[in-house]
Amino acid sequence: MESRQLMAGDIAGTIFEDLNQNGARDGGENGVQAGWRVFVDTNLDGKYTGGEASALTNKDGDYLIKGVSAGVQRLAVEIPSGWTPTKPASQDLTVINATEVKADFYAFGGGDIAGTVWNDLGNDGTRDALDSALAGWTIFLDLNKNVVQ
Repeated sequence: MESRQLMAGDIAGTIFEDLNQNGARDGGENGVQAGWRVFVDTNLDGKYTGGEASALTNKDGDYLIKGVSAGVQRLAVEIPSGWTPTKPASQDLTVINATEVKADFYAFGGGDIAGTVWNDLGNDGTRDALDSALAGWTIFLDLNKNVVQ
């Protein structure tokens, strides 16, 4: 019987919270919380399927998938509700035997912003019984600080 050694490597990386949505890690941008799934998308459907090699992020957003077959592999991340990837949520990379390949991901979000616009009749910054809600106002997150939607 012929003896063959399985050629495999590891994939490691971090999922970063991309606060300014530029697809790169900048100062103050840390890893996301624990529990995000990163997986080798062997059937190329963009969804985790039982049996696909995977790992969950730790409290710093780091993950490690060990023993991935050498060769070109599609790596993907499940993006939780309320988050948006700022770079593709999947990437092709070449796994090299006995080597750790690095692959990071970037996402923005994690929460909702809600509130009410009202006519502050008392001009005191507090909504009182006489202060009525205003309809038709557009509220937006001014990430580039240009005051234009």
